[in-house]
Amino acid sequence: MAKVGRPKRIWTDEQKVKIEQMALDNCHMDTIALALDVPLQTLTDHFRGYIRQKRAEGRTTLRRAQREKALIGKDTGMLCFLGKNELGQTDKQDIVLKDQRYTPEQRDAIRAKLAERCVNRALPAIPVDSIVRETEDVQR
Repeated sequence: MAKVGRPKRIWTDEQKVKIEQMALDNCHMDTIALALDVPLQTLTDHFRGYIRQKRAEGRTTLRRAQREKALIGKDTGMLCFLGKNELGQTDKQDIVLKDQRYTPEQRDAIRAKLAERCVNRALPAIPVDSIVRETEDVQR
């Protein structure tokens, strides 16, 4: 009995090399399919796992290059850009500040101390932080 249906796709070595290189460069499946002039579904059916593996290798290579450049102290601007875009790295810094809100009584005490210092200029200047500490001690 003869086989029925479309014949199986035969991939050339050149196409396989191009798929590998584009996957290492983290190209999307549709970009690779367009470059090879093949349907996206055909490429996905035959190379999904392979492309996923090669993309992971490309990200690992990028991380390694970042690390090596950082260790030798060269300009890392482009590597930072690629890391942010390809690896999901960020410059986000979590800065936690102390709660700077004071009760109305504390604010009044601080204002009174500052006013006292302004009236009597013979006294040395005292930083606001020390006045706040004094006020907090009084409140306890």
